[in-house]
Amino acid sequence: MCNYSHTKYYSSFVLTSSPTSFCKLSTEFAVQVYGALPKAATPPLRIVISTCGIGLGVLAAGFIVHWCKFKKGNNEEEQKDQDL
Repeated sequence: MCNYSHTKYYSSFVLTSSPTSFCKLSTEFAVQVYGALPKAATPPLRIVISTCGIGLGVLAAGFIVHWCKFKKGNNEEEQKDQDL
């Protein structure tokens, strides 16, 4: 038993030129694909985990930068209070 897929892709396209023109071009087309789909080079789970990891890394970096700026601002205020 072969594991082939038969898939049809439908699309339409409308081209309208400037508002003063009476020209409106439109077309519809379909493409039928025979055969098995190629295997993905990278497993989908690896892509999801990588994307989530990168997102969490960027979020953590932003939090650390914000926290450092907040802490630096508080230290400057404490030093001003001590100087008075």
